[in-house]
Amino acid sequence: MGWEGVFLMAYEAGGAHVEPWVAAPALMSLAQLDRGAIDIARLHMLGHVLDRPEDVAGHSALRCIAAALALGDEGRGWRAAVGHVDPWAAAQHRLASDRPT
Repeated sequence: MGWEGVFLMAYEAGGAHVEPWVAAPALMSLAQLDRGAIDIARLHMLGHVLDRPEDVAGHSALRCIAAALALGDEGRGWRAAVGHVDPWAAAQHRLASDRPT
């Protein structure tokens, strides 16, 4: 499962008022311990809450994703999925999705 699944699961957890420390292991598992997938989901969720600052579920989802990153970093629980993650990939995807068709 890629970043999209992490994004959606975090948003659902945020909407259900799941505590970040409870959601974190599930997000890591869904991402199959791929830090890049969680980091890209975080970038997309950050864009979401910047566009919709009143979205409480989005803010809670962002805290869940941050907790997953912290949990994985603490335990060095990540596996290498790719050699390099381009941080601009999320921004480029976002710009492409904003273009009229």
